[in-house]
Amino acid sequence: MQSSELERNEYRCVVCGRTATGVYYSVLACEGCKAFFRRISESGARYLCNFGNHCHVTVRATCKACRFRKCLAVGMQKRGTKGASKEIRRPKPPAAEISTQTITWTPESSSGVRVKTKKPSSTNDIYLDVDENERPGPRLLTEIVGRYANILDANRRQKVETYNAVAAAVSSVYGNQLVQWQVCMDFAFKHGIVRQQPETTLDRVVAALHDHNRESIAMTYQFASLLPGIHELDPSEKNHLTAGWKWISCWMIHRAPFVSATESYVTIGRQQVHYCRYWQDAVSDPQFNGFIYKFCEDFNDIGLEQTETYLLFAMVLLEPGKNSNQNNGSNLHLLHKHYTDVLFDVLKHRCSSHAELSQVCRKLERLFCEVKRVYRLYTNYIQTIDLKQTPPYRAIKNNHVITVLDALHWEEEPQEEFNLYEVTSEILPVTSSTHESTTMH
Repeated sequence: MQSSELERNEYRCVVCGRTATGVYYSVLACEGCKAFFRRISESGARYLCNFGNHCHVTVRATCKACRFRKCLAVGMQKRGTKGASKEIRRPKPPAAEISTQTITWTPESSSGVRVKTKKPSSTNDIYLDVDENERPGPRLLTEIVGRYANILDANRRQKVETYNAVAAAVSSVYGNQLVQWQVCMDFAFKHGIVRQQPETTLDRVVAALHDHNRESIAMTYQFASLLPGIHELDPSEKNHLTAGWKWISCWMIHRAPFVSATESYVTIGRQQVHYCRYWQDAVSDPQFNGFIYKFCEDFNDIGLEQTETYLLFAMVLLEPGKNSNQNNGSNLHLLHKHYTDVLFDVLKHRCSSHAELSQVCRKLERLFCEVKRVYRLYTNYIQTIDLKQTPPYRAIKNNHVITVLDALHWEEEPQEEFNLYEVTSEILPVTSSTHESTTMH
């Protein structure tokens, strides 16, 4: 390095872009990255990236996994010696400018600039006993603004990447199904009638529900597997994604756009049976169906676009849950917060006014209250449905019929969240079918 270049302070850390202070571990780096690399190398700590190892490393407060990975990528050597380090020496001010006088700062002048003066120290003075080079200057302030801009830019890019990934996952997993349902709904609206299927029987509808629910659960897991960051969750965190109440909530969110106030336009099973309100009331309690229709109505009233709908879908899946033992810094909490941020950031940019955004947020808040009711309904009602009886299926507990209102006002708080992985293959499709019949209002 040439001393003239060092004096101009033109060298940058090859890891984060800050001003380099020397050659450390074989590369030009700043004090922060030098200390970070030494600390990780000596401790042997290992970190995981929540966002697929694609973080943009620009500042100290960034993803530790990606920062350390970049340290290695630019050539930092774990066994670098102290002799390999060379500090960049900056020129000192002339000796004449360093005196025993105290540097003080006066109030702002009329131009808005704080003026530095030198005067003998007194007990009434507030002063900084530092030299000229140690106080912040315009260059440092510019660097701070630049780094902060990089943080905002990296955050924006990550949100865009997540949004695009969710849109791609919807197309890949649900694309064909959504097209079929749209065709069914368009036909009904165009002709003012629901397609008749005289060959359909109750047994065929129940069988179609079994097939449909097996497929629905598999598609939910497939969709979740395509969400950015999902594979960074540990097994205990992934178990939270499989809670039964979440599946029911997502089941309704997925179908809500194809449900009107009085009818459903969803087709199910290999034979694409139209699961209309008539068959729903034949399979399950009409009061239960009414709850699902009300949920779908509240959801549709929000007016979310397709990708926004599935961002909300992801939020529900990633909800840590009231009984979660995970701390607020866990990957599950971080992912849930990230998808929440993405959804509200999209809404903020789409809404034409603050009033419109406030209205959407209030409607979302009401829907979140309904999701909490789904949790209670699932625990106190859906899991007690007696599938050994003939349709319409009812919830039975201690030989007494449980109504939807009973379940929603149950005095005992649910203790655990039901896990779909724990359901036997025999019960799973039937339980799901019961949910489906109610959901398709």
